[in-house]
Amino acid sequence: MVDKRLAYQETFDCVQCGYCLPACPTYQTMNKETHSPRGRINLVKMAAEGKISYDDLKEPIDMCLGCRACETACPTNVQYGSILESAKEVLRIETKRSKREQFIESALFEKLLPHSSMLAIAKFGLLSYQRLPLQFVARKTGILNAVLPKGMAAFESIIPKAERSKEKKANEEDAPHGTVKVAYFLGCLMDTMFSTINDQAIQLLRKAGVHVTIVKDQSCCGALQSHGGDLKTARQLAKKNIEAFENGSFDYIVSSIGGCGAMLVEYDHLLKDEPAWKERAERFSKKNMRTFLWCWQKAI
Repeated sequence: MVDKRLAYQETFDCVQCGYCLPACPTYQTMNKETHSPRGRINLVKMAAEGKISYDDLKEPIDMCLGCRACETACPTNVQYGSILESAKEVLRIETKRSKREQFIESALFEKLLPHSSMLAIAKFGLLSYQRLPLQFVARKTGILNAVLPKGMAAFESIIPKAERSKEKKANEEDAPHGTVKVAYFLGCLMDTMFSTINDQAIQLLRKAGVHVTIVKDQSCCGALQSHGGDLKTARQLAKKNIEAFENGSFDYIVSSIGGCGAMLVEYDHLLKDEPAWKERAERFSKKNMRTFLWCWQKAI
């Protein structure tokens, strides 16, 4: 019996030609077929057929960067993103996780990132942690390794210094009438840890004569949830953002975050199987796609 939760039919588009190999950073680094796009596709196919276990699939999928550079090199238009997405979702369901890991993931994906009030509290905590002796003591004693999962404990060592962000006006009418109207996507972690970049980007756009609006009720883009296989939460966040940005009339949606930008243009794919949201998601994604073209034209 084929596991239909995996994108099994999509795996048949891969003819194993190898054009993807030079485009894949993990294959170039590790030189292993299991860490190449065609290798992962074959593993997903075998997992769906029950020929290998999900444990055999976990490491190759976890090691994939999700850059999807392989799609641009593929002559048969393999939908690698869909295959990867289905594998991540199934692995999240099938992989046994400790209660601590489940709690941290739930707190991060559902309670922290989607809520601006919680992010404000987290930013205050990070400021206090970095400016008081807490960070020095935590690193000296190694307590973070005992409290946090391995990956998150390592991430703490490269967290930038948090900065106090300026209050952003929801709708600033400082551009001449009839100019380009842009809705600015702040991002969750971006505006918490790199808020000055958002401030500078907004200031630059306004000085260029662009009418910039900070949309109320915007939320986390859902990229981290999607990458973690939690597509249910990712879809909920996509719907929330679509509703928020539909309340205004904008030519483009602009963001300074590469990860968020890549996720926002995928909302049409994320919601393609929901008739009530399909067209709305397509309109939203197009405004983000045009953003790249518009920025490129301005640059040249």
